[in-house]
Amino acid sequence: LSNSFLDGRSNEIDHLEAPSPLLKAPSRNQNVSAANPENRRKSALLIKNIQLFEEQNEEKNQPAGSTTIVRELLEAEILWIRSEQTKFLQTELAYLRSGTGARPSLVAQCDLFLDKDDIVRCGGRLRFSHLHQGTRHPIFIPRQSPLAQLIIRCYHQRNFHSGVGNTVNCIRQRFWITCAVQTVKVALRSCTVCRRED
Repeated sequence: LSNSFLDGRSNEIDHLEAPSPLLKAPSRNQNVSAANPENRRKSALLIKNIQLFEEQNEEKNQPAGSTTIVRELLEAEILWIRSEQTKFLQTELAYLRSGTGARPSLVAQCDLFLDKDDIVRCGGRLRFSHLHQGTRHPIFIPRQSPLAQLIIRCYHQRNFHSGVGNTVNCIRQRFWITCAVQTVKVALRSCTVCRRED
């Protein structure tokens, strides 16, 4: 091979960019996006691995190969909800935690309060009914949150692509999304299955 060819190749190699760094898990201080539905499962697995590590350090043996259980999925769900509420309800959370200052209009309108898991829930006249606790006091989800879109998509698919009214009724058994009817209408317009059927 000629020296000019080798010199040309060595110049090309010198000018190559360094490989991109490996992706890292977000730190506790970073906001995590809930746009990916697979993140809830990943969160549950992460919580499980942390608990297993802590239990091994405390010399408690956990059977190997145990599956992710309902408790861990619920913990992951609470983690996502708390993260999104912290992101979109900063003034409301500050008021609910301190109880001082001007009462935000959203707190007054929806009778918001914090539950034992530090999750914002709605009050209202249903508190006197004999319904389940989660139905009487639904979890408050801001409509701007990507989590609201995931919840809408989940309930819409779970109910076999039913219409706006049925989807809203099913969501309200557990969650309270602001301007739910309009938000669900907009979300359902992008459903490819429903558009194909129309």
